[in-house]
Amino acid sequence: MNTLKGYRILSTLICLTVMLALTIGHVNANPAQPAEADFATIDAYITEQTNDLGIPGMALGIVQGDQVVHMQGFGVADSSGRAVTPQTPFYIGSVTKSFTALAVMQLVEEGKIDLDAPVQTYLPWFELADKEASTKITVRNLLNQTSGISNKMATAISPAGKGWRSRCADTIQSNPPSPLEPPTNTVTSTTTLPG
Repeated sequence: MNTLKGYRILSTLICLTVMLALTIGHVNANPAQPAEADFATIDAYITEQTNDLGIPGMALGIVQGDQVVHMQGFGVADSSGRAVTPQTPFYIGSVTKSFTALAVMQLVEEGKIDLDAPVQTYLPWFELADKEASTKITVRNLLNQTSGISNKMATAISPAGKGWRSRCADTIQSNPPSPLEPPTNTVTSTTTLPG
């Protein structure tokens, strides 16, 4: 199995774990093991699956109620062979789109964001080379990836170092969008703007 597919599966597993944690509210991170759980069997299953799928490493957290009841690292974190622990950070890439959409929709439910409001309502500095288009792009356009902002522009922005917001604004301003009409029968961007 190729590494890219393994990373996609790993990202999905991480996403599901984090989404579960987000849905239960505050969680106490002190593992408290209930008698009925068989974590050795779960760990053995995860080890078997990571080996079968060629996933180099992953971390697992199991939550029950408001308690983290089990945390375990599996495999290696990098090419040095460093072991994965429950505290090992992972790049999650495009999975952040799901987190962003979830957070935005929670704010929509609370009445704090209007999906059809221009992005500039919430990010006044958001301005493209085409100033008129800048005023028309809505939160919904960004979530649906129908804003006309290209992959080329998104990949030109990097969060590394200082001044990310400034570089982001500069890149957005120097790239005109495509027409705002949502395309039909096309594939949308899968590039994630780091946030």
